[in-house]
Amino acid sequence: KYLLDSNAVISLLKDARSRLARRLRLQSPSDIGISSLVLHELYFGAFKDSRPILQWSTDCIFRWWTLPL
Repeated sequence: KYLLDSNAVISLLKDARSRLARRLRLQSPSDIGISSLVLHELYFGAFKDSRPILQWSTDCIFRWWTLPL
């Protein structure tokens, strides 16, 4: 199982063909996660950033990568 930090997620957003991305594609989606702290860092950082694609990508993460309580 993989728990990604904010640097790993940003790396995935910037380069979907990276070594990390290739490795994660071999895993089951249920084996990959991010913590609520990382989620907050990404969400906060995206809205400080002026690049719309990063804002959009992080918004998608915020909506879909949350864990049920």
